[in-house]
Amino acid sequence: MRSTRYQNGSALLIVIVSLIVLAILGSGMLTVAYGVRHKAIRLKNETVSMLAAEAGYEQAVFWMSQQPDMLSALQDAVPGTTGAINFPDGDCTY
Repeated sequence: MRSTRYQNGSALLIVIVSLIVLAILGSGMLTVAYGVRHKAIRLKNETVSMLAAEAGYEQAVFWMSQQPDMLSALQDAVPGTTGAINFPDGDCTY
């Protein structure tokens, strides 16, 4: 007859191996979630920057369309030549 001592040891080994595999899978999932979070933050920041730059561009185009003589307006520093647009998550200086 076989001893039960060997059977108990094999069950412990299976439990330990399965715990190690689950720990590795959990660590991998956390790493992926961390990367996705940072990618989302970067994408949001890029979008805010692009929209702020576009707003500054549109403001400059509007200001230029209102000026009869651009060169003298820039030399005389007419109001509106420089400015800033502030948003909750970004800003634009022109």
